[in-house]
Amino acid sequence: MRLTHEFLNRGRNVNAVFPCSNLHDYLEGLRGQYSDIPDSYLSEELYIQGAFGLFVEAYMKFFGKLYGIFDIEYLPTVSNIDFAGVDNFSEPSTILSLYVKTDREITMNADHLSDFTNTSRLNYGVNIQDHSNMFVVSNGKKVNETILENAPVLKDKVRFILMEEIEHNTKDNKAFWMAFLEAICSKENIYHPQEYKLRDFQNEAVETLLKNSLGQILLPTGTGKSVIQADYCKQHIEKVNKMPVILIVSPRIVLSYQLLNVVFNHLTFHGIDAQYINLSSGDMKEVSQKMYAQMKLKGLVPRQIEATTDINKIKEYVDRAYNTNAPVIISATYHSAWLTNDLKIPIDVVLCDEAHNLIMGRFSEDFKEDNLKIISAKKFFFTATPCNTVSKDGHGMNNEALFGKVIYRKSYREMIERNEILPVKIHTIQVNDYEILKNQQKGAVADNLKEADFDRDCTVKARAIQECFKFHEDELKKNSAHPESIAPKILVTVDSVGALKGVLDSKEISDMIVGGIKVFAISTEIKYWNNGTVYDSYDFKEQFMKDIKGLVDEDKAIVLHIDMIGEGLDVSGITGVMTFSICGTLKLIQLLGRAMRLHDMDRKSLYAGRFFKGMNRETIMVKPNAYMIVPMFLRESNDLRELVKHYMKEIHANYDFLPSMVYSESKPIGDNENMTNGGFKGPHEIYNKLNFKQDIENDAFNALNSVGSYVPSVSL
Repeated sequence: MRLTHEFLNRGRNVNAVFPCSNLHDYLEGLRGQYSDIPDSYLSEELYIQGAFGLFVEAYMKFFGKLYGIFDIEYLPTVSNIDFAGVDNFSEPSTILSLYVKTDREITMNADHLSDFTNTSRLNYGVNIQDHSNMFVVSNGKKVNETILENAPVLKDKVRFILMEEIEHNTKDNKAFWMAFLEAICSKENIYHPQEYKLRDFQNEAVETLLKNSLGQILLPTGTGKSVIQADYCKQHIEKVNKMPVILIVSPRIVLSYQLLNVVFNHLTFHGIDAQYINLSSGDMKEVSQKMYAQMKLKGLVPRQIEATTDINKIKEYVDRAYNTNAPVIISATYHSAWLTNDLKIPIDVVLCDEAHNLIMGRFSEDFKEDNLKIISAKKFFFTATPCNTVSKDGHGMNNEALFGKVIYRKSYREMIERNEILPVKIHTIQVNDYEILKNQQKGAVADNLKEADFDRDCTVKARAIQECFKFHEDELKKNSAHPESIAPKILVTVDSVGALKGVLDSKEISDMIVGGIKVFAISTEIKYWNNGTVYDSYDFKEQFMKDIKGLVDEDKAIVLHIDMIGEGLDVSGITGVMTFSICGTLKLIQLLGRAMRLHDMDRKSLYAGRFFKGMNRETIMVKPNAYMIVPMFLRESNDLRELVKHYMKEIHANYDFLPSMVYSESKPIGDNENMTNGGFKGPHEIYNKLNFKQDIENDAFNALNSVGSYVPSVSL
C-alpha cells in the first residue's frame, strides 16, 4: 500500500504514535504531539483533520474490495473531493474525508455535501446510479435525518462510512495497522525536492550573471527565467558568498510565492540550508508547513517561513540566519520590496522579475523610485518586454546607469526555431446565433428583442466564449499529433468587473459547466470563482493557483480574469488566449506568453533530443501552436480586419515572424439575415472567407515586408 496524502510531509512523526489499535488512539496520539511541532501554522484541529485524511486513504485502500472501489488516487489540488477511484465496472468513484468535532451530526450545509456530490457528477462523471459510487468517510457518528429526507441523492446514492463501522473494521485489526505503519515508513512516500536541469542557454545566462554586477536579461516568456534565477542563487552561494542576503522582486503576491518555491526547491535539492522570507501582505501558512517538512526530510535545519511586512520580524529571521551561517532568500512584491531599505543590512543581490513594471507597471512613481534605490552589490533585471524611453537618460530601461546594459538576450524567433516555445497562430472565429432578449424566459418575438451594446452586453461575451471554445477545441485536436493528450484551456481577458460578473452569471457559462468544462475566474472584487463556488478567504489567490496547476491534460477549462494573471502564470496547459479589447504591445506579449509554453510531454521530448529545427510541429507535437483567438460577432468586418492586422503587426514586430492564420465560421461574414436583432446599426461588407483571410495576410505582409527584425520593446 502506497500513501500520498500531504500529511506525510507535515513532520513525518506519524509513525511515533504506533503501536495503536483503534482510530481514537491514533488521533489522540497525534493530538498529543501537536504542541511539540515547532513553528506550526496549522491549528490543532486542522492538523488532526489532516491526520484523519491520511487514515482515510489507508482505510479505503486496505478495505477497498469491501466497498467495491479500486485504484484510489489522492487529489490534493481538487476542491470538495479528497480521493477518486473506480468501481468493479471501471466506473468513476469519489471519496470525501470528513472530520467533525465532538459528537455533532453531519449536515448538508456545514459539511458542504452538495459541493461534493456536484463536483463528483460534473467533474468526475460519477453518475446517479442505483449503487453508491460516492463515499463520505467520517469520524462522525450520525447523519442528520432531515437532510436524508430532503436530499434523496444523499440518502440513496452516497455511502456514509461512519465511526461505528470504521471501528468495527479496524479495532485490533493487526493486519490493517501493520500495513498502515509500513506505508507511512515506506521510502516511496518520502518527498524528493524537484530537480531543475538547465538548458544550454540557461547555463549561459547564469554564467553571464556571475561575471557581472548590473544588467538586463531579456528572454521570451516561457523560457525559464525563474530557473535561471534559482540556479544563480545556488551558484552565488557556492562560489561568491556563502551567507548572502538575496532579494527577489516580482509584481504580484502569487508570483512572489511561485519564485520563492522554485528557488526553495532548487536549493533544497542541492542540500543548501537557507532562511526563506516572503515580504508581502499575503499568507503562506500551508505552504510553509510543507517547506518545513521538506527541509527536515532533506536533513537541513527546519526553519520557519512566513509572509510578513513587519520589519522587526524580518530582522529576527535575518539575525537567526546569521547566527547559523545561513544565507537569506527574501521574495517580495514591488509594493513591499522598498521596506528592505529599513532593514539596515547589506543586500548582496537584487533580482527584479518582470522588470518592465518598474517603468510602466501599475505601481506609483514613488514605489518605482524606491525600488530602484534599493542598495545592493549586484542588481539584475529580468523581462520579456523591456520598456524604453526616448531619452537614454530618462527612467526607461535604456538608461544604463539605472538598469545596466543588456548582458544576455535570446530572441523569440530563436527560441521558437529551437522549439523552446511555440509559434502563434491567429484564430478568427465567426460567432453564431445572437438573439438578444429583454426577458430570457420569453422567446425571440419582436417586442422582446433589444438593441445590443456589443461592447458591454454580457450575453454577447458569454456566447462568444462558448462558440469560440467549441471551434478552438476542434482546431486544437485537428492539429495535434496526440489529440488524446490535450484538451482546450483558454485564458480569457474581460474588460471590467461588471462584464466578468455578467459572464459568470450567464446561462452559457452554466451550460458549459454542466457540459464538463471547468470555469475559473479571479479578480480583486469577486476573489476566486470556481464552477459557481466563490472562495473569498485571505488565501484565495493561493487556492486559485493550486487548482489551476492541478488541471490535468484531459481537463477542459476556461480561466477568466481582468488584469490579475496576464504575466507570470506558469501553467503549461494553456492552449489559447482571448481578449475582448485591443491589447497594447506589453499586454499582448505577456498574454500570448501564457499559451506559448510547451506542453509537458513536448518539453520531455525536447529535452530528450527528439525535436529538431524546421520540423513539422503538427505531426510531432502534442501542442504545436499557441492560439490568439479573435471572436468576430456583430461588428463591422472592416473593424475585425483592422483588429487582426493589429495583432499580426504586433506579433511580427516583437517575435520577428508573421503568424499563420485560421478562420472558422458558423455563417458568412456580415450575413445578418438570420439574426433576430434586425435593429443592429452599421453596414456589413460581405467578404468571401478566403478573400478575407488572404486580404489580411497580404496587407500585413506588404506593410511589414521591408521592416525587418525588431527588438521586443515598448517605447514611451
